[in-house]
Amino acid sequence: MSAFSWRAAARRPVSTAAATALLATLSACGEPPEDAAAPSISQSELESQVAGMYPAKDDTTTVRVTCEGELPATRGAAEECRVQVDRQRATVRVSVTEVVAEEVRIDSVLVVSADRVAQELLEALTGEEFVVDEVVCPDELLGRVGEQLTCTVTPNTGSGKVIATVTKIRGLRVDFDYAVAP
Repeated sequence: MSAFSWRAAARRPVSTAAATALLATLSACGEPPEDAAAPSISQSELESQVAGMYPAKDDTTTVRVTCEGELPATRGAAEECRVQVDRQRATVRVSVTEVVAEEVRIDSVLVVSADRVAQELLEALTGEEFVVDEVVCPDELLGRVGEQLTCTVTPNTGSGKVIATVTKIRGLRVDFDYAVAP
């Protein structure tokens, strides 16, 4: 088994002045003017909300979040944020799950890069004395229990597949096991 320092969080409602103003305009006028700015969650508000999803254990714990920018208040809009709690770091994908009246609901999921999964699999396989030249994963692994990712393993001759499966989320950790694909 291999573990990472990542954490998944619950959905959170976010209210934004821009979203509120635009939603009020939309409901009052039927359609927004062509030059109206789309509602969004500001970068600082988004970072604050994401930090609240990863609470500090005590007064000495530092939680830092850095997001790419504003997040459009549109269902399905998403962006990645970097979360650091003390020395543990994670990438999370924050997405808008619902926009209701003045509330924008967001959710986050840990994202383990394809390169990171491949490296962990390579270390685990060679640690078990398998002869492996390379592991290539086609995509990232999302930090949800049961989520799977099939990666290609290249030994000295031929190639095969292994399936990484998320088994547990523990705080900022994503644990996964692997098995040889049939």
